[in-house]
Amino acid sequence: MKQTHLLVKVTNFALALVLVLPPVARRGTTMTVGVAAAPPAGGDPPEEFLPSANAIVGAATGSGKGLQKDSDVRNETFKSSWTRNGSIAPSHSKHSGLFPSVVIRRYEFTGEDTAERIQIVFSEFRLPSKLEPNECGEMDILLIYFKVDGRDEVVETLCGDTLPKPILSNGPWLMLEFRSTYNNTENKGFTADFSFVTNYGVTTGYQPNKTDCTFHYFKNASSQGWIQSPNFPGAYPRNIRCNYFFYGDPLDYVLIRFTYFDIEGILPNLLECRV
Repeated sequence: MKQTHLLVKVTNFALALVLVLPPVARRGTTMTVGVAAAPPAGGDPPEEFLPSANAIVGAATGSGKGLQKDSDVRNETFKSSWTRNGSIAPSHSKHSGLFPSVVIRRYEFTGEDTAERIQIVFSEFRLPSKLEPNECGEMDILLIYFKVDGRDEVVETLCGDTLPKPILSNGPWLMLEFRSTYNNTENKGFTADFSFVTNYGVTTGYQPNKTDCTFHYFKNASSQGWIQSPNFPGAYPRNIRCNYFFYGDPLDYVLIRFTYFDIEGILPNLLECRV
């Protein structure tokens, strides 16, 4: 059935959209938002507002324990007080008898502020496995570690040749562990960009407080645009509540149209929503 457009009248000059995300990580949503202007009532227009799957969850354990004696292990540390963003790309070349049979590269990221999170965006990923899709086994893999109740826990194990979605940490700490045990020179590895963020991976709107997932959208800054769930198109963090507030003129209408919708417990075919 074809769905008609829904217009929402804003009677108190502001509209609030609250996104309460359940404790199951999903890709989330993106939305386009349009504010239809009210008939001009005279006077000057307002000034512009100035402030501006190739993953297996929990499929591996350990952090280098039980490695062979000829393992090549290297650790790199990144702190937000040293650099806010950059790139990582493990380089290794393995040939039987010349190089270690096991290569371990660990990348540890620590935010100096508790409000900071680490976002990882992959630009290249090639760690093919001989197993079935989404089965990594003991081949070349990339482990993603979060802090969970004070412990370092693997939350994802990545392999294959499909570019992973962006990753957003659940707090100011994250570690990547690259394990290469498969002697295949065609496996290129991966390259990724990292950044320390306080905006939960939401790149639009004005965030008044960096500790809250709350964003404001003002008509005098833009009459239309788009909003997204945290870290889209990657999985959003668990147990998070985000607020989106829209401010327009009296008698303005706000139309919200979903271009992508995938939230646990809600049908994914919702295209428009009356707020």
